[in-house]
Amino acid sequence: MADTLGVRQVRMVYLITYSPADETLCASRENFAEQVRGSFESVGAHIIQWVCCQETHQDGGKHYHMAVKLDRPRRWLRVKSLLENQHGNVVLFSSTHANYYTAWQYVVKEDAGVLQTPGHPDLGASPPATTSASTSRVLQASGEQSARAPLKKKRKRLSAFDVSQMVVKRNIKTRTELLALAEMQKREGKTDLAEFVVNRGQKCVAKAIEVAWELHDAESKLERGKKSRPESCNGLWSKIAEDILRRNDIPAGTFQRAVVDVLEKGR
Repeated sequence: MADTLGVRQVRMVYLITYSPADETLCASRENFAEQVRGSFESVGAHIIQWVCCQETHQDGGKHYHMAVKLDRPRRWLRVKSLLENQHGNVVLFSSTHANYYTAWQYVVKEDAGVLQTPGHPDLGASPPATTSASTSRVLQASGEQSARAPLKKKRKRLSAFDVSQMVVKRNIKTRTELLALAEMQKREGKTDLAEFVVNRGQKCVAKAIEVAWELHDAESKLERGKKSRPESCNGLWSKIAEDILRRNDIPAGTFQRAVVDVLEKGR
């Protein structure tokens, strides 16, 4: 179905699957990505960005997934033929993903060593889908779920804490930088950050950025504060002060009264 659909419809985003992969023909993610990219370029189709993963079967075999975004809508049939005729790889094309982000999500779901285009958009990871607490309690009480109506998970919205973590991870210091990230992700189909910015308002966004860095810097500031206190000198400051007074023939009591007098009179 995926192949037939791709022939009839022209797309900018494709998901390509090579399963099972023949390791004598394609030994790594790098190999597969290079073969796919070369085949697209051979037919005059330019790939803007891509992501490639390798997954392992239970029997030890491998397969590859690769999502590509083209500079303009293209058909894939000639690319499929090139991969088979030049490299011996029989692959499947899918054009069912509504945007690049959903295809990217599918590719990165299991492989910690995914390859991506240099300078690939920062799409990050959204919070996992969750089941409502009330639904969970009902399921636990009944011990079963209706076969006719499979449980639909809700997509968790970003919280201020989620955004604060994102801010520090990506070294974002201003609201403008966060808005730029939200817009870039929205273009790829990832809208959760843009929804947060629009729905929560300017003050909430600014506060999330401010608190993110307060939390991040709190421990180091506390340590610096401790080091700057006189106690951190193990009492040496007191001995030094007494030595200065003694060498200048100034009684400690006289110096103390002078300091109090200056503070009281504001001089």
